[in-house]
Amino acid sequence: GKKNDGNFFNTRAKFSPPFIATVVAKTDSTNIRVKYAKGQVILNWEVKQDELRVRHPETGGQNGIKNEGRIPTDEWVEVKWEILENSTTVSVNGDTKFEADGDFSRLNSQVGVGPAFGSTVTLQSLTIEKL
Repeated sequence: GKKNDGNFFNTRAKFSPPFIATVVAKTDSTNIRVKYAKGQVILNWEVKQDELRVRHPETGGQNGIKNEGRIPTDEWVEVKWEILENSTTVSVNGDTKFEADGDFSRLNSQVGVGPAFGSTVTLQSLTIEKL
C-alpha cells in the first residue's frame, strides 16, 4: 500500500447502512484512521493534530473541523461512527464532532482501522452494530 496506508485491520464482512461502528483504540503519536467506503475519520492528523479530518463516505469530500481532532497519546479513545441511510455522525468519547447528510443507502463496504505516517495504533475493539 501507499506510505500512509499502514497496516489496516479490516473487517472480513462488508456492511450496509444503517449501522454504528465503534472503535476503541490508542495511538503512540498521530493518526488513528477509521475507513468506510470512500469515507475516513482521522484523529491526530499528522498535518494539524487539532483538526478532525472527515472524508464523506459517499463522495470522498474532505471536511476539516477545527479544534476537534486532537486526542491524548497512549490512551484508549472511543470513536463511534454512525452511518444511517441518509446521514452520518462521528463522536469521540461521547462528544459529537461531525454530522453530515448524504445518500448512504447503497454503500456496502468493509470497515477498517489503522495508522498512518509512522504511527502505531493499538486496536482494543471494533464493533459493528446493525440498526
